[in-house]
Amino acid sequence: MDLTARDSSDRMPIIHTHNAELIKFRDERKALVFTLINGETLEGFVRWFDEETVHLVIAGTERAETTIFHHAVVRYQVR
Repeated sequence: MDLTARDSSDRMPIIHTHNAELIKFRDERKALVFTLINGETLEGFVRWFDEETVHLVIAGTERAETTIFHHAVVRYQVR
């Protein structure tokens, strides 16, 4: 059994639950409704996301897209 120390790049990346959900919704092209802290709602499809933001293709528009910060989102749900 090899017990030598390895650096963190040898480990599998940790995927948090909310990221796993976003990956699933992105891959399945599910429409999501995001409720923001100011009360506004945005409906769209996740194009990409990272640790701080989610990039949406707005539903019902031709090629309209927006990027929102995670800290601005109160909740999101599947449409």
